Amino acid sequence: MSPVRPDDRLIERRSLKIGVYASALMAIAGVGVHVISGSYALLLDGLY
Repeated sequence: MSPVRPDDRLIERRSLKIGVYASALMAIAGVGVHVISGSYALLLDGLY
């Protein structure tokens, strides 16, 4: 097995941060659209 380089860890950390921010944005959007439309399916998606 090859050792993990510091650059690889930095890339992975950045990728995980982008994924967390994208998920949070989608959750906020789902709850926001629920407020506008009243659709409980969208509320469920946003909370999930």
